[in-house]
Amino acid sequence: MLAEQFAEDVKDAVGSALNFQQILRYTDRAQLAILGEDINLLRVTPDPYLTTTAGVWSYVANTALLDATTGTPGDPVGDVRVIKKIYRVQDIDASPIPTLIWKPRPEPMVMIGNDVSIEARFACIRSSGPGRNDCVVKWENTNDPGTNTTAWRAQAYLWPTPVTAGDVVLAIPDDFCSDLLMEAILRLLERRDYGRADVHEQPYKEALARFRHQYANIPVIESVHDTPYRPC
Repeated sequence: MLAEQFAEDVKDAVGSALNFQQILRYTDRAQLAILGEDINLLRVTPDPYLTTTAGVWSYVANTALLDATTGTPGDPVGDVRVIKKIYRVQDIDASPIPTLIWKPRPEPMVMIGNDVSIEARFACIRSSGPGRNDCVVKWENTNDPGTNTTAWRAQAYLWPTPVTAGDVVLAIPDDFCSDLLMEAILRLLERRDYGRADVHEQPYKEALARFRHQYANIPVIESVHDTPYRPC
């Protein structure tokens, strides 16, 4: 949905309490709060390449993360908000397991068929805001990432496009604009006027829970007690 279309709905709900530019600002604030850092709507897919250089341990995500759609490094993926995981996939035959395990600082490994997914040890400095170009990856200095263009992949999430004009397409899906995004704005407006949000807090939380259930990238924690049934 375009921001100007949504602004008309907000105007119907709040009347003269907000002008058009104020509606855009409130919509931007509400959208950022709703989306958070783990919403699949803003995850880069396929996982982009992280280009690295031997002996270099720090990388600005906006320039180091390259599109992987074609199977070769493309353009930078955009305005990166956070990187949750960095990994590489290696064929077992090409890199025998003993070689992978006996390292000074072992990395987490997951078996995928005949491949091993190896996670890098790193720290991510989250971006402080849209357009600030300050999401940074820092590798542990005991684990040199080496010079690579396609070996490392990243699980990365972008900032949504700032809502600064009516022709901006909202990142919130249309089916959540009328309740979740609207309730978020009414909640902000209620807090502005009364210092609390008695009326709109609960409807907002209920809509947010439904939204996160549908779109959040919630890790699945496996347990030995949850072993799937295997017929004999």
